Amino acid sequence: MTGVEAGFDAKFWLDLFQWAFTVLIGWYAWATNRQRARQKDIDALRDSFGALSGRVGQVESHIDHLPSKEDFMEIRLGLERVHGDVGKIEAALDHFKDMGGVMRRQVELISQYLAKEHH
Repeated sequence: MTGVEAGFDAKFWLDLFQWAFTVLIGWYAWATNRQRARQKDIDALRDSFGALSGRVGQVESHIDHLPSKEDFMEIRLGLERVHGDVGKIEAALDHFKDMGGVMRRQVELISQYLAKEHH
């Protein structure tokens, strides 16, 4: 092996080592950045989950104050009773309307009688 060949052989191995070292550093940077990106995603999901959990708690507390099925049934029955009472009142008012016509006729007759009496 001559000096030129030995220098060429050493340069080849140095270039190969440098290339392998560069690949190793690239792989290390890729792996650590990937891990950091995963951790950022996990942290973002944890924050979103915390916010969502708080909102679900608020919704549950509002739902606790809403009327139940039984409450709606009571309201419905109450409205039906009121509707029945209103129907009775309407019937009574119709009776008074009919009486108004009779009373008007009686007042007219009394007015005519009084008009004849005074003439």
